[in-house]
Amino acid sequence: MEGLIGVPGTVGGALRMNAGAYGIQIGSYVREVKVYRAAERKIEILRGEQISFEYRHTSFAPDDMMLAVKLELPSKPYPEILQGIRICNEKRRSSQPLGQKSAGLHFQESARRIRRAHDRRTWTERFFRMAMRGSASATRISS
Repeated sequence: MEGLIGVPGTVGGALRMNAGAYGIQIGSYVREVKVYRAAERKIEILRGEQISFEYRHTSFAPDDMMLAVKLELPSKPYPEILQGIRICNEKRRSSQPLGQKSAGLHFQESARRIRRAHDRRTWTERFFRMAMRGSASATRISS
């Protein structure tokens, strides 16, 4: 997954859009995803092969919320991993204006404003109480 070093975002966002860079996509490593299906008000565990991972697109529904993911990463010697990271960072530095303002900076600022406006922990607790209220089809998953 060395190609994903430096790609901004969250794991849930990376799963939703099958994020990737330099020929590597997160979908290739997904073995299992625990997802909250808002439309059905239930939690499901999907195996990687049950999910369609395409270029910057997946089969997740628009209102699905990723709760957890299990990735299976290839075993590599540490020096080989570091070399892969160096190569990807060099490619990124040579092709992107990392020291200049960009659209990514705008999204970071927007995210900061949203975090300041909402207490994240309170929102998450309220969301799950609301989601699970009266939902007989929801199953408790133990990790």
